[in-house]
Amino acid sequence: MTNAIVERDDSIHHYVLTLDGTEIGHINYRDDGGRRVILHTKVDDDQTGHGYGTQLIVAALDDIREQGLRAVTLCPMAAAYVTKNRDYDDIVDPPHVLEQGRS
Repeated sequence: MTNAIVERDDSIHHYVLTLDGTEIGHINYRDDGGRRVILHTKVDDDQTGHGYGTQLIVAALDDIREQGLRAVTLCPMAAAYVTKNRDYDDIVDPPHVLEQGRS
């Protein structure tokens, strides 16, 4: 069995998921102060159903926690994950926090 690897690429604001050296998915994000905003999660159609999306989201959230940042999940897949799995309640903020302080 092969192992998928997730790495952060700050130059393109992605968490990149590779399998046997080939990119099969990514999360794109933007930073908003001390928050990392998860915008979109994508796993190649031919790789769905293997848990790679979950692996990608968990790796991103773990990295966000390790960096001492907060997370905001605008991506529906990531939002569903954090709603169902409460392991990241300590770092996840609701989307409305992004609107505070803006006019």
